[in-house]
Order: sequence, then C-alpha cells, then structure tokens
Amino acid sequence: DSLKAAGIGGTAVVWVLIDVEGAVRKVELHESSGIDALDTAALKAAFEFQFKHALREDQIVAVWVAIPITFSSIAGKPTEATLAQLKATLRLIATFQEKRYEETGEYYQSYEALLERATRDLQESGTPAVLPRAGVEVSFEAGERGWAAVAHKDGLECAMFYGEIAAPRDYAEHGRAVCK
Repeated sequence: DSLKAAGIGGTAVVWVLIDVEGAVRKVELHESSGIDALDTAALKAAFEFQFKHALREDQIVAVWVAIPITFSSIAGKPTEATLAQLKATLRLIATFQEKRYEETGEYYQSYEALLERATRDLQESGTPAVLPRAGVEVSFEAGERGWAAVAHKDGLECAMFYGEIAAPRDYAEHGRAVCK
C-alpha cells in the first residue's frame, strides 16, 4: 500500500508450476517489474492462486504457465503496464486471426474461440502461456474479409482492425493497435 500511495506500480511476470490437482507447486520470476518489493509480492501472491488442472490430449498434466501480475500505482489511474496489456491482447488477436486465415481462409468469429485455440497451441508447444486476459474486456467483431477488436481496462481503450471491415473506433488504424 505504501508503494501504491507513492505512485509506484508495475507488472511482474511469474512462471507458475501447476500440478495435476491444480495446486501451485513452484513459482519463479520470469520478468521483473523493476522494483524488488513488487517482484517479491508477485511471487508471494502467485502461491495464493487456485487453478483447474491442465489437459494435454485428454490427460491431466502438470504445466508451467506465465502470469502477469500488475500492481496499480494509484487507484483509478492506469499504469503503463495496463497499456502494454491492452496492446498485447490486440497483438494476440492479430496473430491468431492471421494464423486461422492462413490455415482455413476464414477468421475466428468469436474472441472466446480464438482464446481457446491460443491456449491450446501454447500448452501443446510447452510455451509458458502468456494470455493477456486478466481484467481486459474485449469487443470483437469478425466477417468474411476482416476483423475488428477493442480492448478496455482501467479507463484505457485500444482498438485495431484488419481487412475489409468498418473501423471499430475513429482512431483505429489498419493492422496497428492504437490507444486512447
């Protein structure tokens, strides 16, 4: 609380080992927030998380996942970490929409379907899954020839669109995340 009152915030990314029962067994700092006290708090907080077990090909498995933990600097005031999280969400959408279009000639029609595929691909590859989803609300629209998305959190909004579809906001740019 003293760091928050001083206007200090940030995001630490921790790797969490989730066992076959969904319990946290081990945590490691993956990306520092740049502030030792926040990194320590993130590692401690990660042990408090509860998860459902992971599946790989219908088998319950232990899995490492990367989780960004954000500490806001001032209540109600968005941090740079929030802005980065919104942009990362839109980049994730763009990456998996492009992959889907290359594979099938179609775009994902829902954000939920896209996230399901992203989660599965990252787990199957053994890559720590950094899905920038925590607290981010996404408005998503897709058609046959394009898609548009707007990500919102803590009073910030970022928009992106691609292909032949109406721009989701007057400030959105084709193929680039733009925030207000």
